[in-house]
This record gives sequence, C-alpha cells and structure tokens, in this order.
Amino acid sequence: MVAGMSFVGIATSASAQGVPVPTGQTFSQCPVGHRVSPGNGSVYICVVGVAEEGTIDIGALDTTFKGPGVVQGGTGSCLCATLTWAQALDGVSYSAPKQLLAMSVLALLGYPSGITPPAQSQVYVETVQAGPMLFGIANGGVVTVVPLSFRLVNPLLGSNCYVGTLSDPVVLNLTTATSGSLTGTLGYAYSFAGVLYTVGTEVVDNQFTVPAATGCGSGGVWDSAITALEGADTPGSNSAILYGNYALATAKWVKHQLHT
Repeated sequence: MVAGMSFVGIATSASAQGVPVPTGQTFSQCPVGHRVSPGNGSVYICVVGVAEEGTIDIGALDTTFKGPGVVQGGTGSCLCATLTWAQALDGVSYSAPKQLLAMSVLALLGYPSGITPPAQSQVYVETVQAGPMLFGIANGGVVTVVPLSFRLVNPLLGSNCYVGTLSDPVVLNLTTATSGSLTGTLGYAYSFAGVLYTVGTEVVDNQFTVPAATGCGSGGVWDSAITALEGADTPGSNSAILYGNYALATAKWVKHQLHT
C-alpha cells in the first residue's frame, strides 16, 4: 500500500463488481526515473486521474463538465503534505474535451444593441494546462493541483478570449476532503500488487479565484461584460465538482509491466 493513503473502503480484489483493472499500459505516460518538482527525488508513484462528469461554475458562468478529463504523470516517494509532480512523458499532464457554456453568446455579452445574432450562438470552453501540476495528500484529502486557462470560443469573441492565461491561470486545488462549503470523497479503493484504484471519487474546490477576462472581441470590447458575470471573485463564489477515479501504481511496478 502506498504510504500516507487511507480509504473509505478497501477491497483486495481489483476485479470486484466489474471495476476496470489498471494495467501497465494505463500508466504508459508515467515519467519513470524522472525527477519530481519541487525537490530532487525521483518519481515513485505513477498517477492517472479521470474525471467523467461534474460542474465548473465561475460566478454566473456555468459549465456542465463532460469527460474524460485526464491527469497523468508522477509524484514523489511520500503522498504527504509536500505536493510534487513530474510531467507526463508526452508533456500533456492534463487533457479534456471542449465543454459547452450554459448560456448563449448574446447572453454572455449582455444582449448588446446593434449586434446581429450570429448563426453560431453556442459558446464552447477549451481548457489547457497553464503551469506545473502538484499531487499528494494535504488537509486530510488527496489533492490534485491543476492550473488552467479557459478559452471561450465563438465567432463574436475572436480567437483570443480567455479566462485565465498562462501567466495568470485559474488554479484548481481539487480535494477529496473539504473545500469551503463542499466536501469530496475518495470513494472506495481496490488494491493489488503495486496498484491502488479508486471508484466513486469526488473532488471539489470551492476556494479558487479567477482573473478578469482578456482578449474577448476586437480590442477586448467584451472583456468587462464577461468579467462582470464572474461576479465578486472571492473564495466561495466559484466551485468545481468532478466525479471519477484515481489509479496509482509504484514506478517499480510500472517499469516491470512495461519492460522499460
């Protein structure tokens, strides 16, 4: 068992009740042998997290999340208060399909006068990793720190409309413990050999803040309207709730399985 981990439920059979069993290939992007940051230790635990569904709400900007949203990479020798990370081998530690914003583009802009309703009224949200991730145990829960940049996509918004950028990202501290008024859960865990796999996992963040919108429309003409919908940017005004699972394996086990 990985040091520092505790679970709501433990089962010794990885195939219990149809739970998909992680294989070495599950961790094919684990940077075995690489250094973690911060610190100088090597990857000891390979991590894959999958969010299948949930919600991400920024003020009045609401999105129903549809996965899979995937985080993958490696962390250090102790899943404890020192959070660490090593990027996936292909450099993509976070990926997710584009999402649909819960309001039309004209509603997003406050129904401005003189604007012809576009043929494409939907606003999509493309999300990319915007900085180093972290992973470990803190404040009684498993924590995944993911800095993100959200690009709002619609012809009226231009090609560079962002909430959160590479230099000023939205940083989610997704936890299975309590964040503000929300409480997550690790769910149940199944263990075999050098692997732990959770089901029924819920991670939450009710404390993140969000920078103003930038680059929306020609000369940023729509920035203020979108920023106004973000509301009072204080802890508790935004929320992320994601449901899915974690798969963890020792780097030694992964190396053996992949014959590397």
